[in-house]
Formats: sequence, C-alpha cells, structure tokens
Amino acid sequence: MQLYRNYFYVVTCFIVVTCYVANASNVLDVSGKTFSRGTDRGLAYAKFKAHKFSYLNITSIASDYVMKGSECGLACVNIPSCFSLNLATLQDVIGKMLCELLPSDMYNNSDKFVASQSHHHFSIMNDGTCAAQYEKNSYVCVCGKGYTGKHCKIDIDECAEDSHSCDFKAHCINTVGSYLCTSLTASSILSGRDLDNYLGVLRSYLSPVLMNSSRSVFVRCWQAKTDGWAAATFHKNCDGKGPTVTLILVNSYIFGGYTNVSWNATGNQCRYVPADKAFIFSLNNSRDAPVKLYQYGDSTPAMYDCFRYGPSFGGGDIRVTSDAVNKSDSYTHCGHTYTAPPGYSRHANCPFFAGSYRFSPTDIEVFYEQLI
Repeated sequence: MQLYRNYFYVVTCFIVVTCYVANASNVLDVSGKTFSRGTDRGLAYAKFKAHKFSYLNITSIASDYVMKGSECGLACVNIPSCFSLNLATLQDVIGKMLCELLPSDMYNNSDKFVASQSHHHFSIMNDGTCAAQYEKNSYVCVCGKGYTGKHCKIDIDECAEDSHSCDFKAHCINTVGSYLCTSLTASSILSGRDLDNYLGVLRSYLSPVLMNSSRSVFVRCWQAKTDGWAAATFHKNCDGKGPTVTLILVNSYIFGGYTNVSWNATGNQCRYVPADKAFIFSLNNSRDAPVKLYQYGDSTPAMYDCFRYGPSFGGGDIRVTSDAVNKSDSYTHCGHTYTAPPGYSRHANCPFFAGSYRFSPTDIEVFYEQLI
C-alpha cells in the first residue's frame, strides 16, 4: 500500500484451508457494502478512505508500530471491533509508524475529529455522506447531488425523470452525476428579453457554419456572472471545446462572436489565431438593427487567444479583459478584422456594439457546439 493514496483495500486470508485471492473489484462485490468489513470464502476485507492530516481523538483499542500502512489496515480487518485507524505521517528512527486501531469512526465522533500534521485518519469510503449503524450491521447515506441508491453508486438520469431545469425548447443530455442543457435557449442573457426574436436571428447567423444542422446543439461552458469573471476561469472551462459562440451583455446591448476554432490559451501565451468561419454580430445595438459582420480575408487574426483575456475577436474588434465587470478597459474597435458596422469607418472607436467605445459587461456567456 502507498501511504498517501486517497484510499486502499485490505484483503487477508484467515482460513488456511481454501484461501482465495481477490482483486479490488471483487472485494467490492463480496462485501456488498462500501463501508463495512466482512468474510467470504476465507477472505476478510475492508475498504478504507484516507483523510489526510487528520486525527480521530478517541481511545484506541490497540496500538503498535508498523513498517507499512497496510500492516495497520490488516490489523484492523482482523479485529471485529476496529472500525477506523490513525496512522502516523512520519517514520521513527528505525523506520516504523505508529498505528492506532479505533472502535468507532469520524461519523459517530465528529466533535473529536481534528486536524493533525502528525497523522492521517483512515475511515469508511463512500460517495455520499454516511453514518454507520453498528448495532444493525448497516449504515445510512445521504447521497450527493445526482446520485441515489444504498451505496450512492446509482446515477440519477435527470433527463428521463424530468427533474432537470432545462428550458422546454432545450435538449437534455444526462451525464454522470449531473446533466447538460444543450440549447441556446438556456442563455441567461437572451432569457427575459425578446428571446424568440434574438434566437431566430442568431440561428440564422449560425446555420451556415454548423458541424451538422440536424445534430448540432450548444452547451454553455462559461457564464461570467455565475462562474466568475477571471479570464483563467473562461479558459479552464472552454478551452479545447471546439466551435463556440459568445454572447456579451452590456446593459441592454447584446453582441458577440462565433469561431470554428477552439480557444486554447496554453501557458502564458497570447496569440492571434485564424479561423476561416469566424464572424462577429450584434443582436441589440445603438441603431436597433441586428447585423452579422464577416472577415475581410480568410487569413486574418479572427481570434485573440490570450490567458489574460476573455473571449476576444479580431485584431481589436472586440476585446474582453479579465475581471471585466470591475473595470472599463474592455472595448470595441470597428473594422480591424471584421467589416465595420453600417455607418462606421474602419479602425475607429466603435460605440455601435456596447453604447460606448469602452465598456464594462453586465454578463458574458460562451457556448460550445456538440453533436448529439
């Protein structure tokens, strides 16, 4: 056993005649429980979870010095009254660690479970929050969100059970422990406004560039208002996802951009990236005239992919800085990479999109394209 694993299994043969060897998955099948110990065909087993740098401060039923952590686990398995253990983090001068076998666990003694730089505590392993019921040789678990069942091992299909919060026009896709709402109707920016009109316009802009018109859906990977405004959060959530569409809200102004190339601000890089199908757009602007703006050429810098910036387009057409909500240094500049809006000249300050040249966004959303 490696001492600093998050968990370990202990299996020991205690009947000499007929002794079987089991791997970790068999141990789970044999026990039928995620926390407890038991016997089967000459095997004793237990599944422990590590709580690093923690100590359960209760009276031990036994203690000794061991060379390996697995020796401590084996000792606990073979004592029926042992339900958890404390193991020293450091070895003594002869290479041994103090092992303390305990008659209870952290779930029944939470007031005595403390931080410790000198010990790790090993207790029952669960996917939910469980409490042992020793008198009944059982336990009760409160499962984490998205899971159910005695052992919190069963994924809830929110889509099949209709327990999701997707818009009725959206497509729900079940995932392990959660679900995805795959539609631009999930947009918080568009919701509560002229949703059908804006969606109709945006879909007409996106239709020619979709990977597959019958199978393409859009999944939100970042919403600044709920996920945080840091550029690093945007890149963590959306880099490498493939084609994306960005929606930017500034008061009542709505604009953004599409790119068929993944965002990928690796390391501390800042670079201009070509994307032959990229475009920018405005849904609500100073002239109340939705518009789609194409690139002047195919090899132009369609995206500015930089770890210090949020989703930014062109050679300066749309720039979104990190933590943009608290600053006014994001900006729009007409006609660098993309054609200038009607009535505006190239390489000029551009209040058309946000009402002013520099802006502080109200919210930003990025959706990536996925095939279903």
